[in-house]
Amino acid sequence: MRTGSAEFELGYWVGARARGQGVATLAASAISHYAFEKLDGKTINAGYFLDNPASGRVLTKLGFKPTGEILKIHSLARDGKVETARLRLKQPAFSPAA
Repeated sequence: MRTGSAEFELGYWVGARARGQGVATLAASAISHYAFEKLDGKTINAGYFLDNPASGRVLTKLGFKPTGEILKIHSLARDGKVETARLRLKQPAFSPAA
């Protein structure tokens, strides 16, 4: 979803059977690449629930940097608000997954 001029928000969810197989990394990499190369994106924002550090590792692997912001965001699966760390990726820092 476009959040502003050349700025995007990335979100993903991976089913339990597919976790730990690199699916999130490949998908987030492909979407980030598309946003930067095809949509002329400059910044992608994302977040991960603090109780799911593996999702944070996916983002940092691609070059996302923590903003220092922690928000409480509603999680349907957790049926409530959950602390979420926010990260940001600027186009020059993007490192596509191999």
